[in-house]
Order: sequence, then structure tokens, then C-alpha cells
Amino acid sequence: MESSIKIFCETLKRDGKFLPAWEDLGLKKFIEKLDDNKTIKFSETSDVSTREFMMRFLTSLPAVVRFEELAKTDPSITSRNTPGVSNAALSETAKRLMSESAKQGSPISFTEAVKQVARENPSMVE
Repeated sequence: MESSIKIFCETLKRDGKFLPAWEDLGLKKFIEKLDDNKTIKFSETSDVSTREFMMRFLTSLPAVVRFEELAKTDPSITSRNTPGVSNAALSETAKRLMSESAKQGSPISFTEAVKQVARENPSMVE
């Protein structure tokens, strides 16, 4: 069970919904200690374990931190060595890749997306 909680927390961290400081405060260990056999009754037809309740709650939170570039890009600024290829084009391609990956159930970070775009389109970053 600990490995599934670890994966759960790492996924939330990547999505900006679980701060490393929360883990330092013991939130991950707290979730691990919650009893799967103890349920909370919300209605006559809805029972949920204390662990499942906490995991659903954390999943429903909005992102606390955004792991992406926040500075506005200037389309007139181009990549260092490639005339005509703008940083905005690289950024937009990476954002589209992030969106497609999330729709397929495998979200990736902005950094991962840029690296993948760079590998697949070396002319954008050379």
C-alpha cells in the first residue's frame, strides 16, 4: 500500500497539488496510516474509507503551485541559433504536447514536453 500512496503523492506533486513541505510535515505518512476498513457514511448509499476520502479530497484541490513558464513570450524573440523559429512556437508546441498527454492519461511537465519537442524537432532548438 505504501508504494501506491507514494505514487499518488508523486502524481499530485507533479500536478502542483501536493507541496513537498506537506510531505515533510507528515501528510504522506498520515494517509498511509488511515484505515481502509473504517468508512465514513455520507448518505444511505455512499460509504467511503477514510483513506479514500482523503485521497479524493487532495485530488479535488486546485493546483497550489504551477510548474510552468509564467513569463510572457515575445513572438519577435527567436531561438538562439535558428532564425525564424520563435520561443513562442516552441512553447506552444510543448503546451499542445502536454495537453495531448494529459488527455491520454499520462500527463507530463512543461520541461518534459519541451525536451520531447526538442528531440523530435531539433531545428527548433539548434
